[in-house]
Order: sequence, then structure tokens, then C-alpha cells
Amino acid sequence: MAGDMTSSDSETIRDDGTRPPAHGARPEHAHTGRKRSGRIGSWIGWLILGLGIVALVFVMARSGRVRPPGPPRVVVSVPPLVWPVQRLAPDGTEITMLVTPGASEHGIELTPSQVRAIVDADLVVMVGMGLDTPVQQVLDRHGADWRRIIRFGDVVAEHAEASDIAMHDPHVWLDPVLYRAFVERIAEVTRDEEWIFATLPDGERSERLEMLLGTIDSIHEEYVGGLRDLDERRIVTHHAAWGHLARRYGLETSAVIRPRELIEPTPGDLSNAIEAVRALDVMTIFIEPQFHDAASRRIADVTGARVLVIDPLGDGDWAAMMRANLAAFIEGLRSSERGARPTSGGESGGGP
Repeated sequence: MAGDMTSSDSETIRDDGTRPPAHGARPEHAHTGRKRSGRIGSWIGWLILGLGIVALVFVMARSGRVRPPGPPRVVVSVPPLVWPVQRLAPDGTEITMLVTPGASEHGIELTPSQVRAIVDADLVVMVGMGLDTPVQQVLDRHGADWRRIIRFGDVVAEHAEASDIAMHDPHVWLDPVLYRAFVERIAEVTRDEEWIFATLPDGERSERLEMLLGTIDSIHEEYVGGLRDLDERRIVTHHAAWGHLARRYGLETSAVIRPRELIEPTPGDLSNAIEAVRALDVMTIFIEPQFHDAASRRIADVTGARVLVIDPLGDGDWAAMMRANLAAFIEGLRSSERGARPTSGGESGGGP
């Protein structure tokens, strides 16, 4: 009878022996798909999170908030600036010099390893004033909160008497007075107790600085004394690198053989130099080892002048470079005073 029928009595059985799902129930395969999609969604979420963390670290490194591990690292653009850095930096500091001894300071071309050294550097010591522009371009692209930059040009800007020459002559390290101010700036920047260079004890730092400044002062006095009594003060140089030194010690650059640093002298340049040497009765031409000396020796052969070497860059020992240059200036200018010309073309010389 209908009133005695149970739920099992009214249950429908399919032809394949299975029961249909209860009213409102989802098929079993729907539950499986839901679990699978849930796992995929979770995996994608973790992947996005991981990528986000990697991107965050990358951005932090690029923006300067993460310093690469390792000892203090310094990059110096040209050899004359490395001398005080070597003496004021803590022991174990890695120092990279971008322009190697014997190479020209003009037209710097950075290698990939040098770019990486600049990016990772704690301190970058450079000239500025357009001499080491590629270095500044790397710094502009790769900012770093931990990095400090010292530009010689910033020091020169504080000395009005040198600013006019610096506009066309960035060889400011050849003036001992300006160089002393530059070394003091390095000492000031590296003295910060909260910076990585603070590992050097204050007493030792002061002692090293005192020795540096004493050497610079001595060289300045040597130039003053060595050049004071010379009547001949006119010099002919290979390129326009000596304006600051000439101004400081009362010399006069009468002619420049290579007026454009990156371009070989033209026949017109040689003709002008020969005319100047003859008109001024100059007995010595000063050449530089960074440039080929064929043009200078041609002028010497034509005019009967002698050839001596002066070096605006050196090998990293600023003091030795300056003293060697002073000896060459004294020898060359004294020979001009005596009016002594060599019987044959140039004497000592260099040039690759």
C-alpha cells in the first residue's frame, strides 16, 4: 500500500545498476575538478609571490638599498688620484683604476668589468669637468644609497682662481695647491664613523693624512724654489694639460702641438708649432708618453730644439710623477736660457 512505502522502495535504479545523484547534489567529477583547480590556483599564487619577492630584491639592489657583500671597494678614474686613496683607505680595500698607466685620459672607454666595478663601488673618485664622462653616465644609471662620490671638479669650483682654466683644462691634479684641497676632501668623506671606511682607526687615519699633506706641501715648495730663479718660463707642450701648473708657478704655455686631444696634429698644427718655436727661440719641446711622439720629433728636427718627457698621469704615484716633471722642466728651461741646441734631433723621449 502507498502508506507503507519507504524511501528505498521509491528509489530509482538506472539500467547500469547505479543510482542517480540526490536532488541538489553535484556530480563526483565536479568535486574532483574543483579540488584540482584549487591546487592550481594555490600554486600560481605561490609563484606570483615568489616572483614578487625576486623583483623586490632586484629593485632594492638597483635603487641602492642592498650593498653587495665584500670588502670596501673604490674605483678611481685616473692614476694621479689613486695615490691618496691607497693611503687613506682601510687595509684590504679593493681599488680599481680605470685608466691604466701609459694610456690617455681622454676618450675613456669602459670594459664590462669596469662598469660592474663602478656599480658595486662604495666610493668613486673621479675628476669630473667632462674628463671622465663615461663614469658619470654609469653612476647616473645605477644609483646606490651606500655609494659616495668625490669629484675633483667640485673642489676646484671652490677655488675661483682655477675655475676659468678648468673650463678647458681638467688636469687639475698637476697643481699641488688644488691637489692638497682634494686630498683633504677625501679624508673628510672617508672619516664618517657610520660608513664602511670607519674600520681605519682615527689615530692612524690622522697620521696617514698628515704624511700625505706634508709630502704635498714639500712638492709645492720644491716647485716654487726650483722654478723661481729661471728667466726662461715659456714652454711648448704636446697637449694642453699644463695650464694649472703653469698658472701656479708663473710659466707660459707658448704653443701646443696637439690642440685637440683625440685627433692627430694636422700639417697646419705642425706648421704653427714650428713657427712658434722659431719665433720664440724655444730650445726644448716637452712631450708626453701617452701620445705618439712623431710630430714632436719632426718639429725638433726642423727647429733644432731638444725633446724632454713630462708625464701628466704617471703610474699612480703622484709624488714621484710631480718630482720627475719638475726635474724635466728645470732641465729644459735652463737649456733654453743657455741657448744650447742639440747637434741632432730630440734626445730622451717616449711614446708608444
